[in-house]
Amino acid sequence: NRWSIVGLCSQRGTFTLGPTTLRSGDPFGIYTVSLDYSVAATMLVMPPVVPLPDIRIAPGGSAGDGHRRVETLERTVTISGVRDYVPGDSLRWVHWRMTAHRAALSIRLSDSTPTSDWWIFLDLEKQTQVGHGQDSTLEHGVILAASLADYGLRLGHGVGLVANGTSSVWLPPRHGDAQRWQILRELALVSSGPHSLQDVLSRAKSLLRHRSSLIVI
Repeated sequence: NRWSIVGLCSQRGTFTLGPTTLRSGDPFGIYTVSLDYSVAATMLVMPPVVPLPDIRIAPGGSAGDGHRRVETLERTVTISGVRDYVPGDSLRWVHWRMTAHRAALSIRLSDSTPTSDWWIFLDLEKQTQVGHGQDSTLEHGVILAASLADYGLRLGHGVGLVANGTSSVWLPPRHGDAQRWQILRELALVSSGPHSLQDVLSRAKSLLRHRSSLIVI
């Protein structure tokens, strides 16, 4: 006999499934049978990655919210290639001819596209958090950090994560799927802590390169 159950994991973290005991018997209660299955498995529930609005990150070496200046001569930018569309990309950079050829949205890459690393600082100081459970600033911050990390990696940036929770998280910027899963694993386990964001930024200041984009949540 096989028994299957399907559930939706809505809370991030590490959970243990098992050991399991199955008890049964006859309808009249004359005898009972107990079967013990001692195997246990650990399950890690990652935070969700959600599509983001058009968030533009200022390239490394500059300050601001990432919005382009209106006088920028974008018409003179040289197109160096294309990449797949990522939710949140501006439609003004869609390469329509390649999109029609591939039957999938393609985004133009220019020679001036910033390749600076992204450092995501997630503020987990306990005194700054409000709300409870899934509707707290803690959980929303974790989801935003996970989504920004995924977005940056898809754009070809090296992405790092720093968090000042109960235990500090320090992941230097790297590329690729391995970094994506490492960031998600760390975010799945973080919790609020006593350290202030100011202290973390002060300690990290000397380690940040000039061409790094600093994202503070």
